[in-house]
Amino acid sequence: MTLAVVPRDTYLRGVSLLREGTRCGTVGQSEPFREGQDLKLQCRAEASQEPLYEWRREGQDWVVASSLLVIRRAGREHDGTYTCRARHPSLAQLQKSRSLRMVLSEGPRGWAAEHGLVLAVAVPTSLLLLLLAAFSLLIVTRHRAAAKAKSPREEEGLGQRSPIYKGSLESVPSTAGDTQPLVM
Repeated sequence: MTLAVVPRDTYLRGVSLLREGTRCGTVGQSEPFREGQDLKLQCRAEASQEPLYEWRREGQDWVVASSLLVIRRAGREHDGTYTCRARHPSLAQLQKSRSLRMVLSEGPRGWAAEHGLVLAVAVPTSLLLLLLAAFSLLIVTRHRAAAKAKSPREEEGLGQRSPIYKGSLESVPSTAGDTQPLVM
């Protein structure tokens, strides 16, 4: 048995798995998913030349020859261990792999993610409607207050006026000591 000599500038290291649509992207040894969700897993490796990738699922005989594994409408049947293998293109014996356990998750996290769009629309809409109702109430209150405000004649004391002469519609403010009508 002869050992192959690997040239110094040839390397393959650091296989990592990333999941599209998540906050940090990188995944650990186990990754939860919701039923009906689309899954996209990206395999990356640091190498001197672009590596060749393949995905396998434990207990299955299929192979996906790509760095990207896409599972449409994931369900219970997709629960399992998936392995990505990266191989150096010029040295087949130079390879690394990384496994990931996909676990079906149920519960509040799934509900929040599923109903997040509904909440994102409903909350601002409710706040906008509440704001419109408050402004409408303010406008109606001010309108009523303005309608109830006394006219200028009422503010001057129309009830304290006496006629200039009998039959006259015009009035002038009377003084306390004046009891006789004004004759012109």
